Parts: sequence; C-alpha cells; structure tokens
Amino acid sequence: MISDYTVLPMGTKAEGGEVKVCPKCKRRGLHVETSGHSFYTHFQFKNTDNPRNVVIRRVECHLPAEDIGERSQVLRLPRPATPTARV
Repeated sequence: MISDYTVLPMGTKAEGGEVKVCPKCKRRGLHVETSGHSFYTHFQFKNTDNPRNVVIRRVECHLPAEDIGERSQVLRLPRPATPTARV
C-alpha cells in the first residue's frame, strides 16, 4: 500500500494528522506532532505481504520543537532598517 500525502488537498485529516505545507522542504505532507516534535510524512509505503514481517518506509521531514520557532523567524520578512543616531 502506498500513501502519497503530497497530492491530497490542504487540510485533509488522516491517521491522526492534517495535510499541511512542510516548512523545511515546502512540499505537502501529513503533519503529526508527537512529544514536542513535528513530523511531515510525504510518502509512505507499507508492505504487508508477510504478516510476521511488516515493512513500513517513509519519506518525511522531522522538525524538533526548538527548530520550529527558529524556522518561523527565518521565514518572516526582515525588519525595516532604522537610521542610527550619530553622536
């Protein structure tokens, strides 16, 4: 089974998350927050041919909580320059 979250409409809810744009790679992905970490799963391949050996492969971006704040500041427009007073 293959799940491609990059083609789903924004806001689609699935598997405990919601499709949003990943701030790291700018692609759509299933956004899930767990224990202070954000994951954006873009593709998922699940092979269940052998019930004793289930294989799950994912293409995803991982954003630790501290990186989310830094990234949102980087994506903002810079503040306008203010003249400095000369003494």
